[in-house]
Amino acid sequence: MNFIQIAIFYLSYLLFVYISILAYFVLKNKEVASIYWVILIVGLVLGYARFIEPQILITKIHKINLNHSQSKNKLRIVVFSDTHFGLFKNVVTAQKIVKKVNSLNPDLILIPGDFLYELSVDKVKDVVLPFKNFKVPAYAVTGNHDEGAPGPNYEGQLVQALQDANVIVLNNKSELYGDKIKISGLSDLWAGNYESEFLEDFSANDLNILISHNPDMAYKIKPKLPIHLIVSGHTHGGQIRIPFLYKSIIPTTHNFDLGFYKDQNSYNVFVTSGTGMVGLPFRFLMPPRLDVLNIEF
Repeated sequence: MNFIQIAIFYLSYLLFVYISILAYFVLKNKEVASIYWVILIVGLVLGYARFIEPQILITKIHKINLNHSQSKNKLRIVVFSDTHFGLFKNVVTAQKIVKKVNSLNPDLILIPGDFLYELSVDKVKDVVLPFKNFKVPAYAVTGNHDEGAPGPNYEGQLVQALQDANVIVLNNKSELYGDKIKISGLSDLWAGNYESEFLEDFSANDLNILISHNPDMAYKIKPKLPIHLIVSGHTHGGQIRIPFLYKSIIPTTHNFDLGFYKDQNSYNVFVTSGTGMVGLPFRFLMPPRLDVLNIEF
């Protein structure tokens, strides 16, 4: 499968030749059949999805009221996931992500996993090291591709590399941010290494935010715990978001896509659509994205 994906990645450069020849033919012949126009447009769309959209890093701002207390406390969080550094060389780089995140002036950063995708083990540290330049605390969990479900299991090397980059990894544990905000994380659902029992000891007096790569985790943990927000990735928003078709390839069993979902098994869930790619080196109608959560609680 990797051979096929790599072949598609490099053979796609032939799109430049294909588009150039076809465009010349179409523009030179005034009465060319409409089918040639259609073929040219298809080529242009493929070129855009392969070479342009994967590099367009956009920002989406959301206002979320968690109704946690009478006082109106505010918290600004930047969320991104699914960087998938590795097989495809056209993913948004960590350096580009760091520069943009810092410009958004968040209080903290949440990264719900899938950092890697078929990357050589000796390169793990190098690709995440730029995260050391974040100006505020960054919290993360690993995703299914990081934990070998499917693909190589990078968890040990990746956790160490993230820690060296000052990213706090919260696989099956919690950490306080300030006095009353508890950030927690779970290992990946598909890999099966998550241990959620510690969540049952949470206090409702804290603002409890849980990072889980797969949003389906909202249906795996015990319901009605004092968890005020679950932050996830995994779906890529379909990645190649062809209307009416993309949802059939989103890997969830509970109809998650992207954005904010209220009262999912008694939990609020936010799903970010990621910055990288798997399967094919294309993004269409779903550019790489950073989500800014302006939270009132």
